[in-house]
Amino acid sequence: MPRFVLPVLMSALMVMATGGRALGDGDPEVGRNIFDRKCKSCHIAEKDGPKRRGPNLFGVVDRKAGTLEGFKYEEDYVVAGKNGLIWSENDIVAYLNNPKAFLREKSGNPKARPRMAFRIAFEQDARAIVAYLRSQK
Repeated sequence: MPRFVLPVLMSALMVMATGGRALGDGDPEVGRNIFDRKCKSCHIAEKDGPKRRGPNLFGVVDRKAGTLEGFKYEEDYVVAGKNGLIWSENDIVAYLNNPKAFLREKSGNPKARPRMAFRIAFEQDARAIVAYLRSQK
């Protein structure tokens, strides 16, 4: 089988699996469902909503890390924000995939251990969550 066949086949399967959407096009409704199942026990995404174990994620997209007023962040998040971390879509996706490795890199602390140990393994799920968070107005 020629080398190019497998990547082309995999790309076609991914397009079919996502209903024709590119992986970067997160579906906010799918994201809301994932958020409700996997994130809501620790987070909320409502304007002026209460804080839970994790910060309120309303308005988190494009917000400087570690700066939600009234939430007591672990120091490594505050340092990451001071180092310039703004929660872009790609940063949130990378964080959701591996919070510990991401925070260690962004804070510069090789021993950083975020409370959030939960991971979102599939990029399209993480992008859907970001689309949902972005849709909250």
